[in-house]
Amino acid sequence: MQVALVRYRYSSHGGAERYVDALAEGLVSSGAEVRILAADWEGSPGKGFSVETISVPRRPSSIRLFLFAARVRAWARANPGWLLFSFERIPGAEVFRAGDGCHAEWLIRKRPLRPRSWRLDYFRPFNLSSLFLERRVFRSEALRAVIAISAMGKREIIRHFGVAEEAITVVYNGVDLSRFPVDRKGKARDALRRRFGVTGEEPVFLYVGSG
Repeated sequence: MQVALVRYRYSSHGGAERYVDALAEGLVSSGAEVRILAADWEGSPGKGFSVETISVPRRPSSIRLFLFAARVRAWARANPGWLLFSFERIPGAEVFRAGDGCHAEWLIRKRPLRPRSWRLDYFRPFNLSSLFLERRVFRSEALRAVIAISAMGKREIIRHFGVAEEAITVVYNGVDLSRFPVDRKGKARDALRRRFGVTGEEPVFLYVGSG
């Protein structure tokens, strides 16, 4: 099997990129030929797979999204037989991992933060591009499977785009137990509470992200 993994921008410290690396290494170990397609690449590729740069202009970002999607599709036409597994909104991908959630839903959830001007969000070039590509992805006849990272994300995709429930699989983000061993969780929790002066009875919500 030949699998092309599509990631718009790759950096060595991103969470999605760690997922791409792990998936690529797993596919290679199972005997697949793997290639990563990216507009930007930082760092060195892992063992057993190659990286191909899909060149697009840096600005404007809205046109860049369109051009990247178009050039990935052109690459796929020039390389028949490769399965297109995309982490981005690329119409024509056979497998789409909706790791960034549903853009249409995100805009709706933003409305309370912009009660007077939320309508303008729908005319911003980035949002127009994202919504257009998102619709095209989910309505593409080439799409075979969708991976959501939460049950909520799955429900949103079904509600906005009518994708069949059986076509969407929820695969939660994994935890590297070699870096975050379960048996040390209690000690780590206590140390963090002491560091920030939080008692053991107070509820704490921790939001982790790089964006």
